Amino acid sequence: MPIFPFYSFDIGLLYSGVDGQKFEAETPTIKTRYSKKYFRKGKGIVAYTLLANHVTLQVELIVANEHESYFIFDIWYNNTSEISPDIITGDMHSVNRANFAIMHRFGGKLYPRFTNIEAQRIHLYSEKTKPEYERCLIQPQGQINRQLIESEWPNLQRIIATLGLK
Repeated sequence: MPIFPFYSFDIGLLYSGVDGQKFEAETPTIKTRYSKKYFRKGKGIVAYTLLANHVTLQVELIVANEHESYFIFDIWYNNTSEISPDIITGDMHSVNRANFAIMHRFGGKLYPRFTNIEAQRIHLYSEKTKPEYERCLIQPQGQINRQLIESEWPNLQRIIATLGLK
């Protein structure tokens, strides 16, 4: 629709968000699972949704006992709509050790909302040495082990190729 861009926070960038909504299921299916946290003694399912400007772009039904971060790349990369978001945001369930690198490799940007920056700072690593960041407000915990990445590069290329082939 022509008015779609005017709902954006930024005219130059299209932000989108991901989140899972939990639903209790009366009928058992292959994806319904027990989750004491969300369904007490019942079973349920999660509708994991990619939204942009109040429009649902993609939905995946996932099991309730799997971490939502496992599906963020998949729901973004396999988006079948004509709307292609530039940036994806989500809550702390969208964060895992691989998502930033995978999204970056395929041209996506992941900007999660951190509820406690100090708790997440221990997971922040940089390419440069730590003294180069001493004047920064948020400093990295350490430096990336580049040698490990280079030694594992053939294995990483297989993973990247598999993801790229969907």
